[in-house]
Amino acid sequence: MSNEEPVLDSKVLPAHEFVARSILPRFPQSTMKIDENLNGTTFDIYYGNKLLVSLNKRGARYFFPSRRKRMITWERVTPAGLPRTIEYILRDL
Repeated sequence: MSNEEPVLDSKVLPAHEFVARSILPRFPQSTMKIDENLNGTTFDIYYGNKLLVSLNKRGARYFFPSRRKRMITWERVTPAGLPRTIEYILRDL
């Protein structure tokens, strides 16, 4: 059982962690750096040593050209809307 992928549950995980852990497997060569500090946890996803996306309790910030805004905030995203948000980010990548 320890070799299995963890089950991702948007009702249990914070939005930023759920989105980060959902995006990471779609890019096999990518890495995730987790930074915990007094402001909370930040999940940074790198591909080829370049920072692509940084996710924290406020939202997600893009570090690549995009047609959309380079920042998504979680305040209007419901747990049911997280899969759509993940698809937007993946489409933009």
